[in-house]
Amino acid sequence: MTFKQLSKKEVENIYNSRMRNDFHENELKPLNSIFEMMDEGQYVPLGIYENDTILGYAFIVTLNNTNFILLDYFAIFSEYRLNNIGSNTLKSLKEEFSDKIIFIETENPDYFDNKEIPIRRLNFYKRNGCTDTSIRSEIFDAPYINMYLTSLNTSLDTSTCLEAITGFYKFMIKNADLYDRKVKIHTI
Repeated sequence: MTFKQLSKKEVENIYNSRMRNDFHENELKPLNSIFEMMDEGQYVPLGIYENDTILGYAFIVTLNNTNFILLDYFAIFSEYRLNNIGSNTLKSLKEEFSDKIIFIETENPDYFDNKEIPIRRLNFYKRNGCTDTSIRSEIFDAPYINMYLTSLNTSLDTSTCLEAITGFYKFMIKNADLYDRKVKIHTI
């Protein structure tokens, strides 16, 4: 399994053909926002490849002057699911970014009538070694459990996680008024 940085055209194709089906509408950033962050050099859209076949994508936000990254969007194409590719991808990401702490957002099942898919996603991350940060966020009405994954022999305290998560969201939502209205973060 390898990762290849995607061009804007490849991101646009994945956005229109896959991401609109893989994520709820309130979870999707506008495509132009993704492009702006790419231009700033802190947003890295990766294709997940086996040989020359793209199996999915992992879009990453880097937090300057830290060893923190955020797995902003992650999906394996539906035709390749159920073959441990998702688990193998997380393992490969952990190896690829062995000097980083990878923050992850997953839907909070407490906010859904049909909890099956959010619970399955949460259990996937737990099964693959992700640690709950004890932080919950709601971004543009999308509720998340915030977790992290790392190869480093470290454990993060809640205040460090809170600082990192706040940093990611403030980078992605630069308008202070919009941030204040659309971002809610709390600890449990």
